[in-house]
Amino acid sequence: MVGGGISGMTAARDLQRSGLDDFVVLEARDRVGGRTLIQHADGVIVDGGATWVNPNQTAILDLLHELGIERFEQYSAGDSYAILGGVAQKVKAAAPNPHLGRIMDAMVDTVSAEAPWEAPNAKEWNDMTFQEFLDTQDLDEATLMITRIAFEIASCAPLDEITLLNLLFAMRATGGFAGIGAPTSGLPQYHIIGGMASIANTIAEQLGDKVRLSSPVTKISNWDGPGPVRIETPGGVVEAHKVIMSMGGSLASQITYEPELPPLRKGLHDTIDRDHCLIKTHTVYERPFWRDNGESGQILWPGGLFNISADVTPPGTDKGVLVTLVRSPRGETPLTLEERKAGTIEAFAKAFGDEALHPTDFVMQDWLQEEYTKGVEDLWSPGLFYQYGPALREPVGNLIWGGTETSLFWCGFIDGAVRGGHHAALAALAALAETRVPVS
Repeated sequence: MVGGGISGMTAARDLQRSGLDDFVVLEARDRVGGRTLIQHADGVIVDGGATWVNPNQTAILDLLHELGIERFEQYSAGDSYAILGGVAQKVKAAAPNPHLGRIMDAMVDTVSAEAPWEAPNAKEWNDMTFQEFLDTQDLDEATLMITRIAFEIASCAPLDEITLLNLLFAMRATGGFAGIGAPTSGLPQYHIIGGMASIANTIAEQLGDKVRLSSPVTKISNWDGPGPVRIETPGGVVEAHKVIMSMGGSLASQITYEPELPPLRKGLHDTIDRDHCLIKTHTVYERPFWRDNGESGQILWPGGLFNISADVTPPGTDKGVLVTLVRSPRGETPLTLEERKAGTIEAFAKAFGDEALHPTDFVMQDWLQEEYTKGVEDLWSPGLFYQYGPALREPVGNLIWGGTETSLFWCGFIDGAVRGGHHAALAALAALAETRVPVS
């Protein structure tokens, strides 16, 4: 396995449970977990990376059950706010617009998860951005605000850079219009006790020395021959019959391949844009004082320092924790932690009162600054599915592609990462059986 994120660790666990013993996980970072990250804020564990799970994401729920990891439901009772014109105003809790949902779900019904590029209107939708589509709809300002925030958070990209075809595929993969908008979907939202990264950490403990940290792969050669494949790292060379590439195309493109990958797969790597990402902050208080006043902790702030906030206080603490999410602006000098903290608590004070000006801790995670992530894997790049979609899941020689991007369901989410790991492990075992390689 190249990559020790949720997908790679799931695949490794499946291989171990199958009875296969001769494998290794190569992870570039000094930790497992990929785009999940545990942070500590005033003694409270918070998720610096992937966070939300909903009841429809059955693959991740099954894995949590098998690993004995518990979850808790996000607090959502009470009033929500929107900051408009610099003033905090009470609004109804963010939820999908049913009229827009019916229109888009009818379009989703014509797009298959297996081959969205074959949809009847694929060319037209590939040439249209989601923003251009919204401009053709007669939507009120409240609906536009909630839609913009929900989909920019889900995609980590501005709406004028998201092609309609790619978005419709993502909706197909998440069960329709309501499913993709995670925190604004109207569904109960769950968080993992101990942090989402505890999934990869728990599996790593079970795998022991099969996980090699600080082992970035620099070159893969002989992938197209009978084997063995040579995988080069700064710490030495690993040889394997099959290689599960548990990473997105933009990270895989940084590896040298000998011979070069086929044009369709290489084009996929070159097309994926990973400069889109989220910045997350967690602000901790002595107690969740906003609840005393019947407030949910949710603030919508279109065009603001953050797009949305939520109460993510875990059980077992007297503290109160508010998370914020915002799409990281490209080409701009990022704010310092202190600048973002000052702007964040000022916004909280507008909605929740002056007590919000006195947090006990504040932490931030900007994924664009992660050397082996540098943003999220972008499924929205123009032409990605229409031109290169067939290469997304197709094995290349002895290379088997994993990762959330390969899943037919909940791709781009943690649930998709689990499903991608399961699929890659099955594909590897089938390929080994086909070539009669002993599973030992």
